[in-house]
Amino acid sequence: MAVNSHMVLRLLPHFADLNPVELIWADMKQWLRADNTTFHINDIKRICEQGFKETQAVEWNSVCEYVEKLEKRYYEEEGVMENMTEMIVE
Repeated sequence: MAVNSHMVLRLLPHFADLNPVELIWADMKQWLRADNTTFHINDIKRICEQGFKETQAVEWNSVCEYVEKLEKRYYEEEGVMENMTEMIVE
């Protein structure tokens, strides 16, 4: 459905590869695993806060661009699959 010239794409709940927040969070968790040696909550909080500060707009833009490319690829593949399915059904 198009609203204000935008198409709304509903994602399955487990489609993390199309969610920039999930991709950034995956990086954060990886960084936390690498830097967390004490497993104390205050150290975890400090590492997370440092990670959030260091995640710059450039990284967000990069992740969003990646997701947009992936969306386009999925959309194109879906169109191909839809066309093939229609040919089989007819």
